[in-house]
Amino acid sequence: MHLSVNFNQDKDKTLDIAQLATFFKMWKEGVFLEPSEEKKELVIPDREKLQYFFNEYKEARVPMEEEKALGMKVNVWKTANLGRYEVRNSKVLRWFLDMHEDHGQGSFFLKALYDSLGWDKSSFPFPSVYRATEECCPLGDESERVDIEIESDEVLLFIEVKIDALEGKEQLKRYHDVAKIKAGSREWKIIYLTKDGIVKYDQEDKQSLSDKEKIIGLSWTHFAKVLQKQIRQELRKNPNNRSLWLAEQFVEHILTF
Repeated sequence: MHLSVNFNQDKDKTLDIAQLATFFKMWKEGVFLEPSEEKKELVIPDREKLQYFFNEYKEARVPMEEEKALGMKVNVWKTANLGRYEVRNSKVLRWFLDMHEDHGQGSFFLKALYDSLGWDKSSFPFPSVYRATEECCPLGDESERVDIEIESDEVLLFIEVKIDALEGKEQLKRYHDVAKIKAGSREWKIIYLTKDGIVKYDQEDKQSLSDKEKIIGLSWTHFAKVLQKQIRQELRKNPNNRSLWLAEQFVEHILTF
């Protein structure tokens, strides 16, 4: 490829960002593509404009670097390599959901979960006191393991965490049957927390499940956005709340799914 060079001599100091992007794109093509008879004109931004742009950029970076030095840009969940591992993310989510944990926020995160599902006291009771258990075997059978169990005297709630894994054979039916037995006279539901928030029933499930309305789909994205809104409202009242900082970072991580 043959390149001809054209220096932009416009005296206006405002740098044309589109022109700068074109310059780097064409420069890259000129370096790495095989030579050809095609001729392209490479427009190089004016030197003064380019210098002005980088000076302004350097100044704009100052407050960002100051925030970084204060640890405001860190995301501990990314550093901890939660990635898309369902077990790791499930453990962190359970920690936030448990009202007795050392994050000190009580039932704040469970309330956000309820809000993301549009639940109120009339649709599903909110427990006054509850515990959250991870990798739970509700009936003692290890073959029926639930990612997160929320249990109180009033309600039983199973949360199945899905990111990339596929459904196990008859998994919905097994969870349905276990929840129904363990709940007894209590209200119960099963939440499928997935990327798209869709509960995927097979034909057998549709025919055999007597309480399909108790199995609810919820997307990670919708949950994260509701939680993010509520966290930011609380942070305006208490900007030094470190547990809410951690929760906001977890939301940012969830939004990458």
